[in-house]
Amino acid sequence: AQGSDEAYTVMGNKKRMGESIKTKHFRYNYWADGTEELYDQVNDPDEFINLVPFPNHAKVLEHMRARLAAKNESFHN
Repeated sequence: AQGSDEAYTVMGNKKRMGESIKTKHFRYNYWADGTEELYDQVNDPDEFINLVPFPNHAKVLEHMRARLAAKNESFHN
C-alpha cells in the first residue's frame, strides 16, 4: 500500500489548541483562536515566515484550508 502524501496533527496545551496539515511542500496550522499559519517547508524549513498575509500565496492557503477541512470531515464521519 502506498502512503499518504500528507500528515495531520492535533496539537496544543491548556492555553492553545490547534490542528496542522503538512504536505511535502507546505505546513498549514489552524489554531482554535482563529490564527492561521502557512509555511513553505522547502524554502523555509525552520518556519520563520508565515505566508498567510501574502496575496501571492492565497491559492495555496485556500487549498490547504480545504485539505484540513477534508481531513476533519473524514475523522468525524
